Amino acid sequence: MNKSNIMKAAHKLAKTFSGDYRACLSMALREVYKAIKSIVAKQQYEVAVAKVNAQFGGVVAETGFQINLTRNTYPVKEELKELGFKFNPKSRNWTFWNVDNSIDIKPIVFKLASLVA
Repeated sequence: MNKSNIMKAAHKLAKTFSGDYRACLSMALREVYKAIKSIVAKQQYEVAVAKVNAQFGGVVAETGFQINLTRNTYPVKEELKELGFKFNPKSRNWTFWNVDNSIDIKPIVFKLASLVA
């Protein structure tokens, strides 16, 4: 979205507010930027998940409880250990468990995506 579209959206939103137009436009711009920022963050996360899945055969659970990596992880095994992944020699995969959902997995996914060459 370019600046012109941002301003058009903000003007359209500001017209629905009552009071001083400059103040309304300022509030509308904040709302539009917040919406754009959340959309961009979501898109960046989806790209990172796709990179992890493509490189490592990873499965990132939508619930945020578990990440499994199965393919070609030997070159990054030390980084996986630092991130808290555990290796299961029986199934030959790396797993990250977030059972109580206390850890935000988004930074971990972004770190994994940065490990992709």
